[in-house]
Amino acid sequence: MRKVFYLVLTLASLFLKQDVWANFINVQNTTLTGQNTTNGTIQVQFDLSWNNSWRDSINYDGAWVFVKYRIGSGNWIHANLSSTGSVNGTGTSHVIQIAPLTATSIRPGAMIYRGVGGVGNFSVTGMQLSWAYGSQTVSNADALTAQLRVFATEMVFIPQGNFFVGDGQNVRYHLYNGGTAPIQITGTAYSSQFFFNAVNMTHRVHGQNGLDINGNSLVDAYPTDNPDYPTGWKSFWIMKYEISQGQYTDFLNTLTFDQQTNRFPGGNVNTVNFNIQSGTTTDNNRYTIRVGTTGTSPSTPRVLITVRPDRANNFMDWTDLAAFSDWSGLRMLTELEYEKAGRGFLNAVANEFAWGTTTGVPGTTLSGTENGTETITEAGANYSLISTARSGGDGNTGPLRVGIHATSTTTRTQSGASYFGVMDLTGNVGEMYVNVQHNNGRTYRGYDAQWHGDGTLLADGFANVANWTGNAATITNVATTAVTVNQNTGFVYRGHNQSVTNGTDDYRLNDRFSVGTTVGATATSFNNSGKVFWTGGRAGRSGW
Repeated sequence: MRKVFYLVLTLASLFLKQDVWANFINVQNTTLTGQNTTNGTIQVQFDLSWNNSWRDSINYDGAWVFVKYRIGSGNWIHANLSSTGSVNGTGTSHVIQIAPLTATSIRPGAMIYRGVGGVGNFSVTGMQLSWAYGSQTVSNADALTAQLRVFATEMVFIPQGNFFVGDGQNVRYHLYNGGTAPIQITGTAYSSQFFFNAVNMTHRVHGQNGLDINGNSLVDAYPTDNPDYPTGWKSFWIMKYEISQGQYTDFLNTLTFDQQTNRFPGGNVNTVNFNIQSGTTTDNNRYTIRVGTTGTSPSTPRVLITVRPDRANNFMDWTDLAAFSDWSGLRMLTELEYEKAGRGFLNAVANEFAWGTTTGVPGTTLSGTENGTETITEAGANYSLISTARSGGDGNTGPLRVGIHATSTTTRTQSGASYFGVMDLTGNVGEMYVNVQHNNGRTYRGYDAQWHGDGTLLADGFANVANWTGNAATITNVATTAVTVNQNTGFVYRGHNQSVTNGTDDYRLNDRFSVGTTVGATATSFNNSGKVFWTGGRAGRSGW
């Protein structure tokens, strides 16, 4: 069993020519250089580093990097990167991949990862990405004086290949094939029909071609079938860690006042030092994002702060995850991708956790101040029961810092890591994924690059990607940005523990207890929980 060498890494952001550190991933020494007024481009230069990077014969980690800019005191805008002009800089051998175009003709970021095999800290100085400012009607003079923020978050590459969904168990709505075997997703054939709770869902999956919705063993054009459905068989990227409170704070701090309000778990909170979830000075369930500076609608956004940036973000709903995904140039992931990211290429194990065994040790007792260096004291602890009150640290019931169980020497099981090295897939906050059994979930178009986030939200703070409609929000009139939110439109919670009574069953890799009992357009049970203390998530991208 290969070892997992990952520590906690969070998203870093900074203003031009100002160094800001965010735990172990660093973007610093940002400058603008090499303006080409003929082409309308300018080089965004920075240093990038993170700890415990790897590339081996199975897969590798990387960093998704994107840029926001504003002119004067205007709104923050997502930078369009040029497909050419990147400069590798000096340090760890690496590859810079500029993302393909979205439907709005934006290249929203770059994936950066080791070019050759190796394990250790990643560090590069003088890296450059080319900002195509001319394509965004920014003048030559304004480009030179623009204020920038460069963001980076750690990702894990999930390679193409066959994998299993479900574990053959007809319990708690696990996916199964109607018999006693899990379902294999391949690139050359259609899967057996999906069942759950003895209900036949009729549709089949072809790993390479997409989703057969009508059950005729063909993938016809959308919307009869869905060739753009992310089945998990092709390669993709997934965030190594759950979205942290630091990341969500950075996200909020680039939105307008009105966009912020719709992304707050507690509504229109606008008082200094008030928690945006509780609307008071009290931090509920370990949620610590607060108003640092008040704002004014619509002209001046609030400035948000958090004292626990490494802690997993909770109190999110599906529209929050969709908005964060769109804003960062990523997309939501499907529950098929979730199971592959956890199980990898291995055979399914009945009732397994993401680390590949059927047993685990929950950690509840904290040692040290919760500043990103705190640890868990229970021997062998490798996951977090979110519904259990903490001892030590800040106490209370709620999430821990992301990746808390991993050190530089822990194995996959000891750190609670998945086969590919993704952290906390079972444990900590409940994560939201596109639901393969739900009508709206099956219409999700996410695989092609054009159906990824373009960095721009609607005026009211909802995702604007047209073919996420029905999964993020039901957009009734895009022109006027009128949005009717329906939390019951095509997602499922995975890897969560929303109540003490359900215990560890909720954390099983195959558990789908939240989907309820209906195959079609509705769902019951916990699928409409909304912004509650155990809900969070992570985003990803298709490979290219």
